[in-house]
Amino acid sequence: MENKVLKNAFNKIQHHYKKIYCASLTACELLELIKIGCWLIPTCAYKLELAKDQKAKGDCNPRWYYFHIPKTLIIGDKKHG
Repeated sequence: MENKVLKNAFNKIQHHYKKIYCASLTACELLELIKIGCWLIPTCAYKLELAKDQKAKGDCNPRWYYFHIPKTLIIGDKKHG
């Protein structure tokens, strides 16, 4: 994985419940995860637009996000990018 922002995001990911993962991410980190196919759970979907606004404003404060990771990036309990 060459992308430093994406690597930082993966290092923060924790398993939350069943197929849901969570992490305290910056807007840039979240958007990088979205680019590779992760998606926010329905109750957090509105946060995607907030993250885009935060990135545009240069806001680097991390926030908690809950999301799914594509099966192609998960092997057992290990996350791969």
